[in-house]
Amino acid sequence: PSYARPQWRQALATASARRAGLGPASLVLFDVSTLYFETDAGDGFREPGFSKERRLEPQITLGLLTDAAGFPLTVQAFEGNKAETATMLPVINAFKSAHQLTDVTVVADAGMISEANQVAIKAAGLSFILGTRIPFLPDVVREWRDNHPDEVIPDGLVLTQPWPATSAEKTRGIPDRVIYYQFRADRARRTL
Repeated sequence: PSYARPQWRQALATASARRAGLGPASLVLFDVSTLYFETDAGDGFREPGFSKERRLEPQITLGLLTDAAGFPLTVQAFEGNKAETATMLPVINAFKSAHQLTDVTVVADAGMISEANQVAIKAAGLSFILGTRIPFLPDVVREWRDNHPDEVIPDGLVLTQPWPATSAEKTRGIPDRVIYYQFRADRARRTL
């Protein structure tokens, strides 16, 4: 029971942040997972929700924040029926204010950063890096291939493409973005 107290968890998060050597500007990784319980009835916290394993049992959602090297900084439990995208900002904002971080960049996968989260992240003074697969060949990549037709793509090649927000996106609070495409030989080999 003592571990379930907020003061104990905050002390652990403080020790973790000190161990990670976080400074005013920090890169953090965020992801979630679910834990299910072998029971048929929810209790207000353990509730049926979206399950990647397609389980119907009550579950809880866990949000884990790590430093850039993967060292755990804090973990937070949420109701099992809470959407994954609704877990990120509460965890990061609480951690940012608890440790007086001024410049935080969040790295997450496409499932975590919805359009609403993009607006909220910007409003909270945070930046983000979104890792996602793309279903089409971007113009900047096609242009590189056209200019280097017989060359092997160098491992780690990074191409940059400005992505201005449309007027409709600007109305919704979506800012101009920059997209960075990185080629990884190992990822390409596994994909092919």
